[in-house]
Amino acid sequence: MNGRVDSMKRGMAIIGVAMIGLLLVAGAVFVASGGLNPSTPISTDLLPVACTDCSVVNDSGVSKPTVQVWGGDVRTAGDVRTSTTSQKVALVPRTFGSWIEYGIFVAGAVEGAGSGATLAGPGQAHSSACKRASLTFVNTDDTGCTAATMVGQYNSARSLPDVAAAFPGGSPMIVFGPVIADSLLTSGGTYVGTHSGDLTLAASVLQPGKSIIIKTTGTVTITGNQTYALGPYAAIDQLPQLVIIANKIVIESSVTQVDAWIVGSGADGIVETCDTDSPTYELSGGQRLTSTVCARPLQINGPIIAKALWLRRTANGGPAEVINLRPDAYLWARAQAVASGRLQTTSTNELSPR
Repeated sequence: MNGRVDSMKRGMAIIGVAMIGLLLVAGAVFVASGGLNPSTPISTDLLPVACTDCSVVNDSGVSKPTVQVWGGDVRTAGDVRTSTTSQKVALVPRTFGSWIEYGIFVAGAVEGAGSGATLAGPGQAHSSACKRASLTFVNTDDTGCTAATMVGQYNSARSLPDVAAAFPGGSPMIVFGPVIADSLLTSGGTYVGTHSGDLTLAASVLQPGKSIIIKTTGTVTITGNQTYALGPYAAIDQLPQLVIIANKIVIESSVTQVDAWIVGSGADGIVETCDTDSPTYELSGGQRLTSTVCARPLQINGPIIAKALWLRRTANGGPAEVINLRPDAYLWARAQAVASGRLQTTSTNELSPR
């Protein structure tokens, strides 16, 4: 998100909420920003953690990376605090920043981020925080939003789904080098692979009819774009889909598109959108982000689930990161449910004839 997301309290953050209950982040969201590091240090003793992680993106500090969430909501049991930028367009002051297409549900406070896509397109024609909170939920009386009110304080008490449980079992993966997801199946069908340790995913174009589920106890490093074939598709069960379930998922800086379900599951449950080589995720010295580090924009097409999501991209001139819940994720999930679902009779009761 634009600026920073800080003071994330104990609980759950969700980036985008699908019909199937995914695109969730449990813990905290950490974002590259356009200012200098503040004096408050990053706390990494617990997840979720308090975060005031700001990084230099250019010398002037005017141009700031932003995040856009398409087709979903943002949910968190902490705070969402992002900065905004004011620029004149045709001599009219407008406000720009990160935005969510639909709702924001947070148990803490919301600052900066726009719900209902209020900061999209030409920006907001005013600086009022209430005007950009049209779909930001809040527990309040009928006075609603005021300039003195911190919007938010809405706890939906939602837990994370166990995606791995939906794909039980699986064959052990024999790994001698980088994995190409499409090559795990020679023809259509569903592949469920398990691995103890780390994996590297090289670039792949997943062909029609292939569903690849990868479950590993270690770290999955994505070194190349993960995309789906363009089709055409004869039916929804031909839609390809890649599901990555790992303790940590790290996307290298050269990657610009990931079509996949990103599930950070395990003791750490961390997703990082640009590899910084920091074991603690606290950046200092040469590790700090700049306008030339992690500068390529990234688009993730699919759900995200994690305990902590580190949004590292610093691209300017557009959103640094887009999290897009496309219709193919819904349609593929429906195809999976139709293929494996069932209606079970639990009891019957015969009624007398009338």
